[in-house]
Amino acid sequence: MEIELAGVIGRGGFRVPMELRLDSGATVIVRGPNGAGKTTLLRTLAGLDALVDGNLRLDDRVVDDGRADAFVAAHLRPVAMAFQEPRLFAHLDVVSNVAFGLRSAGLDKATTRSRALDALESTGALDLAHRRPAELSGGQAQRVGLARALAPQQPILLVDEPLSAVDSEVRSELRHLIATQTATTVWVSHADHDAVPSVERVVTLD
Repeated sequence: MEIELAGVIGRGGFRVPMELRLDSGATVIVRGPNGAGKTTLLRTLAGLDALVDGNLRLDDRVVDDGRADAFVAAHLRPVAMAFQEPRLFAHLDVVSNVAFGLRSAGLDKATTRSRALDALESTGALDLAHRRPAELSGGQAQRVGLARALAPQQPILLVDEPLSAVDSEVRSELRHLIATQTATTVWVSHADHDAVPSVERVVTLD
């Protein structure tokens, strides 16, 4: 799915002019110092924040043009996001956390469970399926959070440095997993470019 953003992103009094165009299936790494707008960019693409000005198009559909009546809410966008802080539901076990978005999308119980387990297996977290979030280490929780973002198989994947607490020997495998997704991927990462495969370009925010 193509992404085209031209406008101004921001939260509160923070403003950053932004132009970004990605072809379907492309992977781009976004870098920059703290406060440069990296997470705000992802939140804007996801529909968690609205554009201050300008417009955002996903394929042929305008999902935000700066007017309230043109804004498409996050749950209606074909987007999945992996946060640095996984934000798991404490009252659900791991497999139910990963399956949550799938059930919300109306998939049947068997399909939901199968895809949730497949996503956990892809991130090396299948053995955690029946644990509660309080029983997980930081790195384990991040692997579950990544699985939750991968399970819906959305055409756009946003990742906000979701591997910071993962053990180093596993981190390279998960970077490869993210970079080889068929989704159009916008990835905030502090990894060296050479350590991340299949990246078409790097965008640096000042």
